[in-house]
Amino acid sequence: MHLTLDACPNTLDAMREALEADLDQHACAERDWIDELLLAATEAATNIIRYGTSSETFELMTCAQAGDFELSFEYLGEPYTPEDTDLPDPDLLAEGGYGLFLIEALTDQVLRDTPTPGTQRIRLIKRLPH
Repeated sequence: MHLTLDACPNTLDAMREALEADLDQHACAERDWIDELLLAATEAATNIIRYGTSSETFELMTCAQAGDFELSFEYLGEPYTPEDTDLPDPDLLAEGGYGLFLIEALTDQVLRDTPTPGTQRIRLIKRLPH
């Protein structure tokens, strides 16, 4: 699947619906597995929309191979280094700021790179259920 999505919060529901339909095509029937990947994808897209992109759109591509399902987000913007971001203090009961933690916890691997100057890519990889 390859989608070009508007970089606005209203696009998140449509992204989730398209992604869920794509996951169903790959016989990923375990509801928990699907929900975890949908949540990770939503968090990644939200971060791109809020903080990452300098464009009006971003791309989402999916691929299933070698026992893994991969989501690849591409957008125009500056490189992001999560090491520079602190998690919110759970004792303060912050309403936000947990997206990076959730993405890492819900996937098996998160890769970030710059495929071309000015273009950023985030790859979320999750092992397919057996």
